[in-house]
Amino acid sequence: MIGGFVENFSRSLHFCRYCTIERDSFHATPLEPAMKQNVESYERNIQKLATLGDNVVDGVKFNSPFNQQNSFHVCQPGFPPCLGHDHVVASDLKLYIDYLVNQEKFFTFTELNCYIKQFKYTGNDAANKPAEDNSGSEKLCGHAVQNWCLLRLLPVIVGHRIKDPESEEIKLAFSSSLPGLSDETLKKFIHGLSAIGVETKDDLQYVKEEDLMEFLRPIQCRKLLNEWKNEGICTTPQRSLRHVLLDISSPGSESSSSTASSSTACFSASCAWAEIFKVPWEVMSSEIKLAIANKKRPSPADRRKLVRMLVDNMQKHEVNPSKAQCQIVVQNIVKQYPDSFADVLSDGTKIGSGYASLLLQVKTCVEHVNRNNTLARRRKERLRSSCRTISQSSRRLADQYGCVSWQPEEFPAGENDDTLEEKHKQMVLFHSTEGMSGANRGELHKLMEVTYYSQRRDKNATPPLSELKNSWPYLFCLKGIFLHFQLLTDISLLQKIMESIQEKGKRILRFFQEKPSNKEVCAVLSKYQEGNSLVLCILKLLMAHFKERTESLLIEADVTATAADMEREGLPDSPALIIQGLLLYFVSIIYTIICFLALVPL
Repeated sequence: MIGGFVENFSRSLHFCRYCTIERDSFHATPLEPAMKQNVESYERNIQKLATLGDNVVDGVKFNSPFNQQNSFHVCQPGFPPCLGHDHVVASDLKLYIDYLVNQEKFFTFTELNCYIKQFKYTGNDAANKPAEDNSGSEKLCGHAVQNWCLLRLLPVIVGHRIKDPESEEIKLAFSSSLPGLSDETLKKFIHGLSAIGVETKDDLQYVKEEDLMEFLRPIQCRKLLNEWKNEGICTTPQRSLRHVLLDISSPGSESSSSTASSSTACFSASCAWAEIFKVPWEVMSSEIKLAIANKKRPSPADRRKLVRMLVDNMQKHEVNPSKAQCQIVVQNIVKQYPDSFADVLSDGTKIGSGYASLLLQVKTCVEHVNRNNTLARRRKERLRSSCRTISQSSRRLADQYGCVSWQPEEFPAGENDDTLEEKHKQMVLFHSTEGMSGANRGELHKLMEVTYYSQRRDKNATPPLSELKNSWPYLFCLKGIFLHFQLLTDISLLQKIMESIQEKGKRILRFFQEKPSNKEVCAVLSKYQEGNSLVLCILKLLMAHFKERTESLLIEADVTATAADMEREGLPDSPALIIQGLLLYFVSIIYTIICFLALVPL
């Protein structure tokens, strides 16, 4: 099977890996010659698999990964009929294990046998558990099926013990520019880059400032990008970033020489093809060529054909292209023909990156054509239970949900616990004498900013809401909320909301006006007039579209009712916006009113 052929025990029509004789013909006349399998016929069958979508063509199931090796093909002499029973696995895998034990010293034979014994096998593997390895033997001791099981599962069994010697070099790409980053922040930062498609250090050249804003302050973002640019950090081939995450989670890992190994060079070469990949436009259908020439969008059917042909040609370079590689190819297509392939609205507004939909189609097609090719799948490495235990026991407070300052580690300059407590008492005194109008004091802004350290310490202790409201009353007014959010996320909340309303609010309203989805939406639109609250209208439209009860989020109160009156009458435990008259709003959560918004025309 590893050669891409059907299994020896299958009942397929073409069962022989050496020729194309059919099963019935073999039973009738076993000595009759048949057409031999060769490199040319094998490649034709692979193309038919991709074009026809069949599972098997003339005994071939998929393109063997061995064919990616230089000067070798599974149809040429040298490939054994059975890797298991011809002792290829038993001998070669034994040599590899000896190298990991004796040369790299990642583990001992005793530890390996312990891992093999303790591993939780399921399905057929439970009946074919690998035999223990003997350090003095020249080949594995198990039967063919046991050795095959070990061959498949060895990366999972001992993967947590394998250390990558180049991890320190990639971590330095981040920490040298921003030496103050903690391991937790660095880990979260790399996770975020991985989420947007960064898989190697070479991909950092495509990172933009807006991609980093969720994790770093603006100056940090610019400093980091400038350092990378000046040092030419993106010109050196590097390994996958997912290995860095494993190294960061293992504090004891040591870094060895940063000299690039041959495996790293091969990995870089496999990524480089996407940069120079040329789409074979000349073989595309006439409909696609005509659409591109007229700057029109291809029909959905033509676009699917384009994606399939694109994936077929990409697979000539790599059987299972990664998302990062697909992204590079798709970006170049959209850049070359934006009128035909970019994600835009009817008014020309670009949606997101502009290539997300085409990237999704291409990657989905890649996964579809590889659905039966288990050897080409990209698997995430999983941490064993012992690693998870260590990680959980050493877990500490870290930035969360995109916050840049979840809990400051140091006091503000010139401050300590005593001085911060004095400022805290001063703000409580302001509130006791002036109420929420004290938020208009010019000095309050500075007091709130200086005491941010204490605010986060108290909030992260998760006290009851009423206790927090009494202790930090100005956290429950608009100015206090805006300032605290700015310090927490480095985002201007009010500015962000207003920009979103201007950019997306009217677009949502126009969408429902053109295509109302149900009678509830029509009822909301009939009551809306120009000059009314756009935000309230949008909230009601969305709730009507998804058939949500308006009362679960928007509560109308009597204009004469006070906050205490509303709490006595009963409020929901979920967040709610209480509307009192035309321009008075309250925000409630957990049965308590936490904020009063006066004269805020939403």
